Amino acid sequence: MRVHVLAHGIAVLPILFLVAFLVAGKFYCLMHSIAGIVIFCGIGFGWDGHVSLTIALAGCVAFYALQIVLSRVWLSAAQFGPVEWLWRLFTYRRSFALFR
Repeated sequence: MRVHVLAHGIAVLPILFLVAFLVAGKFYCLMHSIAGIVIFCGIGFGWDGHVSLTIALAGCVAFYALQIVLSRVWLSAAQFGPVEWLWRLFTYRRSFALFR
């Protein structure tokens, strides 16, 4: 395994399975928020206080793992996440190719 060295001599081990997740970070931040609202608030299932901490943590880990897998699948065909693409579209006021 190669170790990459950043500025100031800080060594970083490459964690390749997280790279795809980090590229589409804004999208997944929104997805976490939407999923939390739907699962725990009254407008969704309303499970706040009805789910044990262990079950909630297991669900969060499973949701996070699913997002990592889906982000690798999405970014194998696309250059950006969908929210990142919209962000660039409105920021630079020109179109970018979403898919490779």
